[in-house]
Amino acid sequence: AAAPLAAEVPTLRITVAQSGDELRPLIESILARSEVPAVLEVGDLHSTLSRARSALAASGTVLTDLLHQRLPTVVIYALRGRLRSRLVPALLTTPFFSSTNLLAGTELLPERGFRAGADGPLEEVGALVRRAHLDEEWRALCQAGLERAAERIGPAGAARRCAQHVLEVALGSTHPL
Repeated sequence: AAAPLAAEVPTLRITVAQSGDELRPLIESILARSEVPAVLEVGDLHSTLSRARSALAASGTVLTDLLHQRLPTVVIYALRGRLRSRLVPALLTTPFFSSTNLLAGTELLPERGFRAGADGPLEEVGALVRRAHLDEEWRALCQAGLERAAERIGPAGAARRCAQHVLEVALGSTHPL
């Protein structure tokens, strides 16, 4: 999906970011066969994401990290099995699947599903990745939406606020932590 963008932007550096080593052998074997040059970075995910301009991400908890960075992202997810890949779109009652879009209340980040083992809408995803990386107007709108979505989560310190609330309820008064 990133090949057209890599051809258009020769200075593009594609990084596959991973927080742990579990998938290193698989990712390295895929990158070795890839026509698009990319590097694997394992470790400090936030450091890697802070240097990124855009992202292509599998739907999951990484979307919270991407939201924290306010990073324009294209979200993909796999639908396992031929029957599920046909039924899920027909039965899904929410117009979006990713946590960021659910927080935003709109399809802020474009989402596309792939049937596992199939190529999926590669050209469409490639065009969306290009837009996320190069279209300044779309990027500005996306980042403003990401800011609003992040505000819905609230500021840092959720565990402290939760503990304070539990104490207040348990003790029937306000006791600062």
